[in-house]
Amino acid sequence: MGIITDFFCRAAALAVVTALNAAPVAASAAATPDRYDVVYGARVKLSVPAASELALRIGRPDTLEQLVSRLLAVAEEFTGQPRGIRSPRVTLMTLGELQRRLCGGPCSVRAAYVPGDGLLIDRDMRPDVNEYHQSILFHELVHHVQDVRGIYSALGSCRRWQRRETDAYALQNRFLAALGARIQVVDAGSPCGSNVSRPAQAFGSSGE
Repeated sequence: MGIITDFFCRAAALAVVTALNAAPVAASAAATPDRYDVVYGARVKLSVPAASELALRIGRPDTLEQLVSRLLAVAEEFTGQPRGIRSPRVTLMTLGELQRRLCGGPCSVRAAYVPGDGLLIDRDMRPDVNEYHQSILFHELVHHVQDVRGIYSALGSCRRWQRRETDAYALQNRFLAALGARIQVVDAGSPCGSNVSRPAQAFGSSGE
């Protein structure tokens, strides 16, 4: 009986302390990003993963154009190219329209850089909040940098495409790692002379 009474006394005390602490925590929420919980009457600061330096640098732009501009700056930095490249034109399309244009039918493409046309993007992608989608956009902007700066331009068209893809996937993984994302991509590749384009594979916890 004493154990039961003690249990209910503890529960009542915890309820009172929770009510007393709730107001200060709520009041301070707007002023600080810290989060708290109440454990046995004590306020405990919750552990929240800190955003990486790159994530803070990119932030949450108000428009897709602003996001493209910030990602392009990172693409220039990661490729070792001088700053100053103008952002490509961005066209949002339905996934069906995008895949019919680039593949002639259903395929794995969600975005593409097309010289002369700029970036073609599946309108359902959310690069503003999804790290993997953001990395896809970054990958295509690497191709924009490669095209404008003439990287591997001395190679034949197929070898140039292969080398640019290899570099773009390597930089995409570097970008994901810098964001702190637990995902990596692997380029399946396609040999020269092949008409079959093999989609990249994404492995991790947020590759959607």
